[in-house]
Amino acid sequence: MDILEEKEYQFKNVYILIFSMLYLIQGITQSMFMVIIPIYLLEILGSIEASTIAFLGSIIMIPFIIKIIFGALSDKYGIKKLGRRKPWILGALFFSGLVVMFLPTLVSANPSAVVAIIILVGFFSMFGLAMSDTVIDGFILDITPKNQLGRIQGVTWGFRSVGIVLGGPVILLFMYIMPLNLIFIMLGILTIVFAIFILFVKDIEEPRKVNYFSNLKLIISKGENWKLFSYSFFTAIIDGVIFSVISLYVLIRAGIIAAEGATIEMLEGDINLYEPIALISSIAGGGILLGALLGGYIADLKSRRFAYYLSLVLITGSLLLLLIPVSVVILLIFVIIVGSASGWSHATFGSIASGYAREYHEVRSSYFALSASFVNFGTMLGLILTGIIFELMSEITSDTYLIYSVVFIFMAILSNVGIIAFLTLDPKIYEHKTKKQ
Repeated sequence: MDILEEKEYQFKNVYILIFSMLYLIQGITQSMFMVIIPIYLLEILGSIEASTIAFLGSIIMIPFIIKIIFGALSDKYGIKKLGRRKPWILGALFFSGLVVMFLPTLVSANPSAVVAIIILVGFFSMFGLAMSDTVIDGFILDITPKNQLGRIQGVTWGFRSVGIVLGGPVILLFMYIMPLNLIFIMLGILTIVFAIFILFVKDIEEPRKVNYFSNLKLIISKGENWKLFSYSFFTAIIDGVIFSVISLYVLIRAGIIAAEGATIEMLEGDINLYEPIALISSIAGGGILLGALLGGYIADLKSRRFAYYLSLVLITGSLLLLLIPVSVVILLIFVIIVGSASGWSHATFGSIASGYAREYHEVRSSYFALSASFVNFGTMLGLILTGIIFELMSEITSDTYLIYSVVFIFMAILSNVGIIAFLTLDPKIYEHKTKKQ
């Protein structure tokens, strides 16, 4: 029996707000390193190689690959008065916030080593964020009733996505009224302040003795779990490319940038791309949040299976809509639908994966982190496959519209492959109510 069924526990709506704020600040920090840091380096150095930026990005994202280690720590170790989750969340976010706060000071002290400093600061900041992300997932699984998991996952994932999508553009706007160094300090302070609010979330006492490796062995040896991991692999297989490709496609269709085949060029003249990209990102971010909320709501009130099927319809339909030659205004409406489809899909996945993770109450955080790792691997494969399609099509034709159309059709097909794995899942595990109920 689930521990929530064994003990009286009142889940409060304010907990959703606290978790959402933590995910939002996490997303904003990630966006800062993806969008703002390259500009920061360019301002200090005057010029920078694209390979340097790519290397920086690959290094600082390493902590998100080892999330299962963070899950293991929070599943196995805790502090008596704070429980298993809170110490790790507080420690990780305090550490990440302090690192970001001191970035300007470190750079000022040794400007010649700015690249090395950024890499170290980025790595350790992401280390704290990856740890807190993993442990918060486990905390949510600990205290959320099963019939609310879809909505909670939808809201929290939606806020994290909004932070990632809008964080960079919003910081760019703030740079008009305050220096970037002050923004770093404020972001670090906000991270620490938001972390303190986790103390107001009531924990559930669970057995302290955790047979971690026995549980891990059981997870790996059980075929049903590999069905879930296979489904996880295809959940976000197009997410890594979907918004970057669509943003470029909108800019091309709007005549802001030029394209010949798969090659993109800046038009002559002084063109500021930040504002149109910020607009597209804002529209996509609004769609993501809307889809995540609706998807989680349907998953809880109707069924996870029904929500999943609707997510496939939304993803496929929204990508095919992009093939229609319409005005830029209508195209931006299609971007909202694409964002909604992505948010809906992730909310549904969160509720399904959570159902499986709750089967292993001693190692819930580790289980969810493991499923998330498969999601990340799928995203990497999607990036590679889409890049190959672009390369192949550019050798066949120089028609930009045709190339992007083929890519969107390929992405629509790829997004539906996961239904094979989904149909093998056991509804008794991921659904929160039976047909009789």
